[in-house]
Amino acid sequence: MLPKLQKKIVLSLAKNEPMTMSDTNRKISGYLSSTTRAFHELEKKGMVTEIEKKEYRGQKFSLYWLSDRGIAFALLNDANPNTLERIALNFRKKEGIETYLKLRRLSPKISIIIDEAILFRGIIDFDDLIKLLLPEVASLEKAEFDKFFDAVQNSEFKDILDFYIKRLREFTNKIEQKE
Repeated sequence: MLPKLQKKIVLSLAKNEPMTMSDTNRKISGYLSSTTRAFHELEKKGMVTEIEKKEYRGQKFSLYWLSDRGIAFALLNDANPNTLERIALNFRKKEGIETYLKLRRLSPKISIIIDEAILFRGIIDFDDLIKLLLPEVASLEKAEFDKFFDAVQNSEFKDILDFYIKRLREFTNKIEQKE
């Protein structure tokens, strides 16, 4: 999905706290002009985002880290989930990333569904994410199903889950009435 240099940048950011383009270039032992171009392409693709500006000797430098799409890509490409989670919770806590990471910890199957949905759709609304997960959850083993249900029931998604349960009951009642 990504050219080699872009993939290298994303995976390097997944291991490290937000960095400038120059810092990232040093970590990956690249050529600054190529790394800069790759960063701009990654920004266009929604894989990295500017987190903040750092001042150094009177100049401001952008610090970059992974967007939701970049996190999903890194996780699907064997980035260490514990390292990535630690960094994400330090720098992106206000952005709902905590819930995304909590849901993906429920099971390997759920994590792949979530990561692929975010990678291919970009930032995903958690209402949509629950819609995507519900059919998949039905095929989980009981222990995984219970973990998912408990996690959603005890989160800010309880209302979404209650809405879908209500709609599913209405749907099954209509089917039963037709029989």
